[in-house]
Amino acid sequence: MENRVVVLGSGTCVSTLYNTFDFRNPSGHLVQFNRVNILLDCGEGVRAQMDKFKFDYFDLDYIFITHFHPDHFDLDSLIQAIYVRARKSKTKKSLTVYGPKTIEEKFEMSWDSKHAKGAYKNSLLKILNLKFLEYQNKKESGINNDLKFIPFNVLHGEMDAYALRFLLDDKIISYSGDSGVCKGIEEAAQNTDIFLCEAAININDNENNPKTHLSYFLAGEIAKKSNVKKLIVVHYSGKDSEEVMKQEVKRSGFVGEIYVAEDLELFDF
Repeated sequence: MENRVVVLGSGTCVSTLYNTFDFRNPSGHLVQFNRVNILLDCGEGVRAQMDKFKFDYFDLDYIFITHFHPDHFDLDSLIQAIYVRARKSKTKKSLTVYGPKTIEEKFEMSWDSKHAKGAYKNSLLKILNLKFLEYQNKKESGINNDLKFIPFNVLHGEMDAYALRFLLDDKIISYSGDSGVCKGIEEAAQNTDIFLCEAAININDNENNPKTHLSYFLAGEIAKKSNVKKLIVVHYSGKDSEEVMKQEVKRSGFVGEIYVAEDLELFDF
């Protein structure tokens, strides 16, 4: 298996607002490294996107949720598919989910509301070895000897949100999640080989006080300040053309590689 990032969803929570059938799904990114499969955020349609890419979702090892907005935290349908696969194949599947505080409580409440009271503990956990772990801001944690990560609390309105920094042997990959301009996003992106960065603010939208999202220019500015090698723009609306988006990134003074991601595009590292 190659080491790569697969952009499952390059869009926001809204599709076809500016361009009819723009075919971009909400947030979701697959990181494959040394036979470990990691999903970054789980927006609507992630399982279908993995199917299109011909990646078996049952092979997921870890899921990282950056915050609880539904276009990033839509776990129920994916977990149900994994649960039913495990039950019917009589396989004890293990899966670890990382996220902000109360992530397990929120998922349990949602699961029980859609199944039956107590279904999470009495049924799901008897089939899946499902573990939820909460982020500790700026604390490095090891998944294995050559794969570590650090979560950084970022500004996203009133939401408890995180950017993620992955230390993969000799490579660093960072993911902004949803973030306004703040120290956390700059720290997460520092000296990164690949920086997956959201840019949900369109040109001519208000950039004076971005507390929830970034523009293309601001994404470039953070990448420049943080000495990023390759900037991959994700979580964008589709209103502005790729050429214009890249021009705005360059206007910030960023001179590294710039990509405007499309769904199912992959980046080797």
